[in-house]
Amino acid sequence: MERVKGTAGCFVLDGDGSNPKALKTDFFWNEEKKRIEAHFTADFTWAGFEGVVHGGLLAAILDEAMAWAIEREYGKYAYTGELRIRFSKPVLIEQPYLAIAWVESVEGRKYLTKGQILSSQGEAAASADSVFIYLPELKG
Repeated sequence: MERVKGTAGCFVLDGDGSNPKALKTDFFWNEEKKRIEAHFTADFTWAGFEGVVHGGLLAAILDEAMAWAIEREYGKYAYTGELRIRFSKPVLIEQPYLAIAWVESVEGRKYLTKGQILSSQGEAAASADSVFIYLPELKG
């Protein structure tokens, strides 16, 4: 698997280490499965309720993973147009999880993506689908 470098200062995937508040997750492109994979274990600074990861941080991880799935598979930077997330189980602090994301289909400039956060037992704790828009006038 190939490690995704990220972009300078990004909150989720800080490519140059310049953002001291970045989540410091590592994303990888799985060429065989055509998906982004990111293993993470949240610490207490990610908490919403005590012991549970804040849903907004999970949304950020899924959003970032889906955007990189587009970049890796199609070589384009696209921007979030719509993001829907379903939280089905709490994501716990100090437990290992895997975020995955892939491109489901392409309709012109629209990229329809899906993502999940899976427990170490493979159970979906959160699922997302999104519409990303390719805007050639904006650079990644």
